[in-house]
Amino acid sequence: MIKRVAIFGTNGGTLLSPHLVRGLNDIGENVGNSLFQYALTKKIANPKIFVTPQKITPEELRERADILVIPAANQINPAWDLGGWADFIEACNLPVVCIGLGAQSGKNETEVKNLKPGTIRFAKVLSERCNTIGVRGRFTANALEQLGISNVVITGCPSQTINLRASGKNIQSLLDSYTVIDSPKIAHVFGTMEPETRLAEKILSQLVLPHDHITVYQTDKKILNLVHSRKFLQEDDHIFFEWLRTNLHPSLKLEEYLKYIVDNGRVFSDARTWIDSMTRFDLVIGMRIHGAVAAIQSGTLGICVAFDSRTLELASTMGYPHVMVEDVEAAQSLTDILEKVVFDAARFDHLKVKNTEKIYEILRNGECLLEAD
Repeated sequence: MIKRVAIFGTNGGTLLSPHLVRGLNDIGENVGNSLFQYALTKKIANPKIFVTPQKITPEELRERADILVIPAANQINPAWDLGGWADFIEACNLPVVCIGLGAQSGKNETEVKNLKPGTIRFAKVLSERCNTIGVRGRFTANALEQLGISNVVITGCPSQTINLRASGKNIQSLLDSYTVIDSPKIAHVFGTMEPETRLAEKILSQLVLPHDHITVYQTDKKILNLVHSRKFLQEDDHIFFEWLRTNLHPSLKLEEYLKYIVDNGRVFSDARTWIDSMTRFDLVIGMRIHGAVAAIQSGTLGICVAFDSRTLELASTMGYPHVMVEDVEAAQSLTDILEKVVFDAARFDHLKVKNTEKIYEILRNGECLLEAD
């Protein structure tokens, strides 16, 4: 008998109109999540429903599904308390398939410290209900091992399975040919404004200005709402944008900066549209790794600026082109950054095959049927 699947999240997209905050909540507050939610939706052939703890009770879920699939993100995160998720999964009392789980810490840190009790319990509840947890890399595997969790396998992110024709040879060719493009089209994936990344974000923001470019935003309700609806979410949002302007584009007046965001900003609420839209660019670069993923899956050059354990781990596990944040901070041009890119075409191809088979094995062991590639 074919099992019914409930997928945590969306089918790879969310509706931001007419209620942006609600749409963001459905997809996990970051439209980058659409990539791996779409990847698993696309691959699983079972009858599917899409759920969040806020919209369905454990009893209702049990009546409508036999398996709970979690396309995971960096949930092993000291900033979050996932006790509510742990309660929900326990109450559902269903077998769980979880792929893409990551841990978050600073770039030079070797372990995740100060996890909240609810998040520790969430990890242990997952371990009890999963045959195997697919994790983003060695750093996450070690973090879970410190919690006494050993039923893990390193898979990277499910998003790497969207386009299995993506090739290391093509990526290397795009890297090699970038410098001979007369007027490159750039997509800058806006990242994070934490103190340790502000300089790199400012430099990237300045280096793309002379080019035909857009800025892709994935998170922060204030920015997403301005791009999406061309208005403030709250009356005092001008304070936030004045702070952004001061840090990133101090030569612009506030009105000019707001117009720049509206004219050049893009928000992709659906993975399919996002991937398709990246085909018109010669370079996609930024500190959000799923911006690079969208580019690579479209056949475009995508480069992640690695600034913490999460971005570095995932780029390394999947063999994706990446550059360290300190190399961006020292750069005078985009060409300077590309000269520092870490990439091995053969390794990319090897990891794509290896990780994909591990992801498929976890799905099969969880009684998920697989769509043909």
